[in-house]
Amino acid sequence: LTTITFGALTAYAFVSKKDFSFMGGILFVGLIGLVLGGLANAFLFHSPLTSYLMAWFTLLIFSGYVLYDTSNIMQRYDTKGYCSAALSLFLDFFNMFIAILRILMGSRR
Repeated sequence: LTTITFGALTAYAFVSKKDFSFMGGILFVGLIGLVLGGLANAFLFHSPLTSYLMAWFTLLIFSGYVLYDTSNIMQRYDTKGYCSAALSLFLDFFNMFIAILRILMGSRR
């Protein structure tokens, strides 16, 4: 599921050639919200429903980051930035994978 989602989003960014850099601020605010929500759930709520909903929100945020990072790689990175470009896409993939695992585990409860 992760590979299909990641591949489809990357292909969309390549084919459409749109500049998704406008999403950077929104995604960063969403990422901060994820961190704060995760801390609140860990220390205050301990709610399985909140964890399940946060997994969906994580998947949404990192799907946006795939579009954002792929667009940045195509338009802003030069050949010397391959290491940071690969790392950003790897982190997007990894976080999407963890979110999908949490969603699948949460739906079985």
